[in-house]
Amino acid sequence: MAPNDEAVIRLGVGREGRIESSIVVQSREDDEPPVEAPRTRRIKDATGRLIDFDQLEERILDMTERVEAIADVLEDQRLRQRKSELLEQANHPEFWVDQTRARAVMSEIAALEKTLERPGHLDRALAGADRLLHRARADRGKGRSLHKLLDKLEDLEREIEFTTYAVHCPEQRDRSDAYLLLRKVGDGGFPEDAIARLAECYQRFLRGKGFGVTVVYEAVSRKGRVRETGLRVEGMCAFGLLKGEAGLHQWIARDPQDKRNRETVFVRVSVLPPPERELREEEVTHEGRRVRDEAGVLLKKHVQHLVLTHQESQLALDGAVDGHPQAEDGALEFLAARVAAPRDMEEPGIVRRYVLSHQPVVRDLASNLKLHLDHVLEGNLDEFVLPRVLGNVDVTEE
Repeated sequence: MAPNDEAVIRLGVGREGRIESSIVVQSREDDEPPVEAPRTRRIKDATGRLIDFDQLEERILDMTERVEAIADVLEDQRLRQRKSELLEQANHPEFWVDQTRARAVMSEIAALEKTLERPGHLDRALAGADRLLHRARADRGKGRSLHKLLDKLEDLEREIEFTTYAVHCPEQRDRSDAYLLLRKVGDGGFPEDAIARLAECYQRFLRGKGFGVTVVYEAVSRKGRVRETGLRVEGMCAFGLLKGEAGLHQWIARDPQDKRNRETVFVRVSVLPPPERELREEEVTHEGRRVRDEAGVLLKKHVQHLVLTHQESQLALDGAVDGHPQAEDGALEFLAARVAAPRDMEEPGIVRRYVLSHQPVVRDLASNLKLHLDHVLEGNLDEFVLPRVLGNVDVTEE
């Protein structure tokens, strides 16, 4: 009998009424199931590689070091001093005499504030990821915590990549705000409001990154679809982030019964930096009329229809604005940005194809990456945009 074994005495009555006993030896090892060492759970990341807890911990440490490097760069660039200088300019009594320049200064101040806050925001997010890691370690039998952690780290990875780009933004123009002009090309019919859906996609993408987005104006057809719209995007490196979006965005609707039967429409996207000067009153002809009870598409409500024409270039803004007190000034600035844009720029080709079919998909021609249409239109453009701005993908034209 081994030291760890247990003995059980069994008593019973025999044939002649005698009490009989027997000893049964039970091995503890036989009764108790073996204790398994906790398994190291593994999960596939976005690239299909299997990763474990130790690799996730290393990834968090690496991201923490990158955020510290971002904070060091911001200090070296003396952005806090730049913000103080701009605030001093904003307090000058004649600051608002040149309204275009004043708004540019205020936008830069807002962008600097957001940029300076980024390291703190990322540090807090990484601390939350570290807590998720400890929770996942304690909950090895379930994969929910691990999947949640991996999703959070992938989102943080994209944020850190863009923030790194923003603080090293190569050109002054790239660091500025931006205007987006979306126009329908051609007169063909199409079952969807392609411009509205693309504009809403950009708004979700940009607001998710902390940019301010304003619909400056929209021109709506009699069928209630947007023919043209302009967006103002405010934030650090807005122009640098979006300039790769310039070009044609092709929308294709395929008949599920006959693939040869399809409808196509093109949306031309132009990305413009802010103008360096405002247009003088004598440079622009101005027509406007009030509208009543006219619902908008991207704007909640139309209050005024404007036609602003730059006399020398004959470029015009023709569309409805809302009731914001500065709506008309915003439209004039948008027109000034169009006038200031170079005329001899090479016309970009097709940037992306959006296919509406039984298998809706978006194909980016620069990276040849394909994603589900609904996923993209929810504002998930990181996989297309970030590689381009980080220099990992060259834009190809067709």
